[in-house]
Amino acid sequence: MSPVLSVWVSKRDGRRDGREVEKKVSRRNCQQTGAMEIVRWLLKHKFRQFTPEIEQQIGTLTLMQLENLTDRLLNFSTRADLEVWLQSQKEPSPTGGTVLIAGGASKSQGTFT
Repeated sequence: MSPVLSVWVSKRDGRRDGREVEKKVSRRNCQQTGAMEIVRWLLKHKFRQFTPEIEQQIGTLTLMQLENLTDRLLNFSTRADLEVWLQSQKEPSPTGGTVLIAGGASKSQGTFT
């Protein structure tokens, strides 16, 4: 392949890779937005209304945390149950291991026992 053609192919492939990354990020954002809307809808129907602080905390949850919350909220009896769960998402894991932090980062807490 000629050097000029090689550079052109490389640039083309880079643009294609960039577009694929943009699509994946966009798809992930749409999934998170959809999950957040479902959680808010379920919580409003279960508890009628909740505080702006709870609303803000829900807005910081990762997609994985939102999915976990949709499973857990079916077992919540009171708004206090929700508040305890939300607080647990901010605190280090008591058993060690890796804790997910809002935004998808992780923080090592030691080894699992």
